[in-house]
Amino acid sequence: MTKTLRLCILVICSAAACGGSSDTLSTGIPPNTSLGSLTPAQTQKLCMASETFLQTKVETLSCLIQALVPASLAATTDVARTQCKTAYNACVAKLGTSSGGSADGGTSTTSCKMPPASCTATVGEFETCLNDSSAAYDKLQLTLPSCDELHLPLMIDSSVGSSVTEPASCTKLNSECPDVSSGGSSSSGGTKV
Repeated sequence: MTKTLRLCILVICSAAACGGSSDTLSTGIPPNTSLGSLTPAQTQKLCMASETFLQTKVETLSCLIQALVPASLAATTDVARTQCKTAYNACVAKLGTSSGGSADGGTSTTSCKMPPASCTATVGEFETCLNDSSAAYDKLQLTLPSCDELHLPLMIDSSVGSSVTEPASCTKLNSECPDVSSGGSSSSGGTKV
């Protein structure tokens, strides 16, 4: 379980600067625009859209993991479910009141910088990478029990975290624009345009 927890936390931390509540990212910038040719206003627009895109998924997953881990130590399944729900609800409530509204207590910052002119990846490729990353978070969340479904002993497949790999679309993006962090499984953390 420790290995899985570390891997899950790595996945969460790698995308902590990403964000969102919609199922599909669309920045409104023409998808065939190369990242290296974005104007400062377009860079800011792309950065802010991607900043908010995965945030809800990342925060919800983070709250669930934060609730499941201590609940797994409870004496009975009923106590574990109660502890899990209490911790999860407290975490979600804290998200709504923290400055910045992020799972880390509001310490995430958006770092928007212009992609280098040599970056040939397009806005469409960037959006595809983040959309594919969103699907990977959905897949990971489906492998974890909700607080209501929790049964002791809590058994989480140790391959859960290791099965989340960087989407091929992000690998392509990173090869075309190595200075652009897409938020896939990058350990440098999140979306930085």
